[in-house]
Amino acid sequence: MAPNSTAIEDTVDVISDDLNKTSISSPSSCTTTGENLKPIIYTEEELAAIRETHKLLVEEHNVDPSRIGLKFLALVTIVSKLRSKRAADKYKQFLDNAESCGLAGLTEDYYKKEALRDLKDYQVAGKTLEGRCVNWVKGKGYVPIEDEKMHAEAGLMYFMAVHADPVSLREGIVFVTIPPKSKPAKIGNEKKIKSLYMSYPMRPQKIMVGSESVTTKILVKGMITVGSLFSSNKMLKRLSFMSEDEIVASFPKETLPKIYGGDAGGWDSSIEEWVKVRLENIPVPEL
Repeated sequence: MAPNSTAIEDTVDVISDDLNKTSISSPSSCTTTGENLKPIIYTEEELAAIRETHKLLVEEHNVDPSRIGLKFLALVTIVSKLRSKRAADKYKQFLDNAESCGLAGLTEDYYKKEALRDLKDYQVAGKTLEGRCVNWVKGKGYVPIEDEKMHAEAGLMYFMAVHADPVSLREGIVFVTIPPKSKPAKIGNEKKIKSLYMSYPMRPQKIMVGSESVTTKILVKGMITVGSLFSSNKMLKRLSFMSEDEIVASFPKETLPKIYGGDAGGWDSSIEEWVKVRLENIPVPEL
């Protein structure tokens, strides 16, 4: 979303398109330096849709322009396939749910140092053969109440970073989530965090869930069937349940995150630096 370790279990809003099946059998770099990260250049059609989304937010949703982060606005609009009405609804939904976690609005300063420690649930991985980034999440499955704002900020940073290249932004990503092996005890904010995860628009071309439990399968399939705006059958075909070991075996060493002994697409620095570099690659659209 950026969804946390239980994100695919809790996310109902995935957007499907007609791209060919994603291949994860061959690696490619997921950016080792700023120099080899291809820039994002908005098309006139994209800019027109972004401006329309902004107009709808202000005029129909009564959102104060000071609460609208323009980079995130561009990302939401493009991931929503330039459907401005759809994008405005999702953006407003995100603002409302983020505010319930203590994040009142967005600015262009998405890189929050105080939230960096909550990136521990997210991993840097290499790209697929088609050039899509892999949204890889393995976390504890719960968010302490006192960390809700930090969690929202960290998730937003990672979500934006994963989409911060032309292919991932326009053609979708691969989503991998490894739920905790044992269900964490409830602490009272599960519904709130679930709603936050559901605020993120996504276009996953492949969804891999590291759990084979019957309960998880029923829950995830039900979420997709109920919540998908487009063909749920298409999304279900892109959904795989397997063990964590099987997911790891599906990727070449060059692509795997370093926690599995992989090369993370050649990235040699920290996830904090990876996020920072990629956030800087998202241009602010001119309204």
